[in-house]
Amino acid sequence: MHRWFRISTVSGMAPTTIFAMLAMALFCTKPLAAATLDDGFANPPLSARTRAYWWWLNGNVTKPAITKDLEWMKQIGMGGGLVFDAGGATQGGHAPVPAGPVFGSAEWRELFIHALQEADRLGLEIGLNLQSGWNLGGPMVKPELAAKLVTWSETQASGPATLTLKLPTPKTTAGFYRDTFVLAFPHKTPDPGRQPIRQLAEKSASHELGGSATDCLHIAGELLKGFNSLRPLAEDERAQLIARYGEAGIALGAQLQRGLSAIALPGALAMTTAMANDVNPNLIYAQGVMALGTPGDILLAISTSGEAANVIAAAQVARWRGLTTIALTGKTGGALAPLSDIVILAPGATTPEIQEYHLPIYHTLCAAVETELF
Repeated sequence: MHRWFRISTVSGMAPTTIFAMLAMALFCTKPLAAATLDDGFANPPLSARTRAYWWWLNGNVTKPAITKDLEWMKQIGMGGGLVFDAGGATQGGHAPVPAGPVFGSAEWRELFIHALQEADRLGLEIGLNLQSGWNLGGPMVKPELAAKLVTWSETQASGPATLTLKLPTPKTTAGFYRDTFVLAFPHKTPDPGRQPIRQLAEKSASHELGGSATDCLHIAGELLKGFNSLRPLAEDERAQLIARYGEAGIALGAQLQRGLSAIALPGALAMTTAMANDVNPNLIYAQGVMALGTPGDILLAISTSGEAANVIAAAQVARWRGLTTIALTGKTGGALAPLSDIVILAPGATTPEIQEYHLPIYHTLCAAVETELF
């Protein structure tokens, strides 16, 4: 049995421990007031509102366009935006966007200052991606101080012999190049009997294990300490610290906060990599639930598609172990939904849109848990 929600109320829990994983987190709460959650979703605080990933495509923006964008953000209830100046218009076969002011130039900075002033007028928050595509800085940054890539050329030679060669200059950018080293090594024909490295893509970090892993770390952090407010220790707890440690106990009692037992499973790096390399990548979070989960705990399973194999396996183990599972997903909830007790569906059509909805959803959940328990 599972209940379905479309960015709505979560209720009816009294667990003890919290986990978070790629797409997951277990946490401890007790029944939440429906009105509190309804009010939070209807009128969330600025810190929990959705922000636009505000692309300034190829720098092609103007002051009137900036003002219009920000006024629409305000009108539809957004909290602001993150300015990301970059190309990308040609993705999907689209036509290129004509170039605007160069990122970081005096003209570009004037536009950005205008955006900050307009955002302040409207009560919005603005962030800035510190580079334009792969360009970190701006025209004032000289090539020798700019971000660099290792580039190379390749020459094959036969030996043994003493050779004098002029090595070709590798590909350069903006005419900048500096020699660093020459590496010579014997070329060997691959041994057909030698097995290739297993799961090379995962081991070389060229294949990600899931985009929601950092969300789990974020959620666990909000639950382990104060989120919107401080969570001071009880008087008897402070008294115990003072009695045991004297002046040091005074400082501890004044600064420590009450928290929830929250575990972000993506943070268990040794365990997840060991499972991926030696057992099965699909069980990296199921093993964490197996080892740490107990009846009464809550598993918050985050998957934009609801089809992530490692998330589904963890939800299966959670059901077997007697945990309550909340699925934070999108679209239909996928195969994760039938394994969950509560399903929250974000209405986005694409993965980036669903992830943008997830942020204010879990911020609202964290705020509601804090209000109820502290």
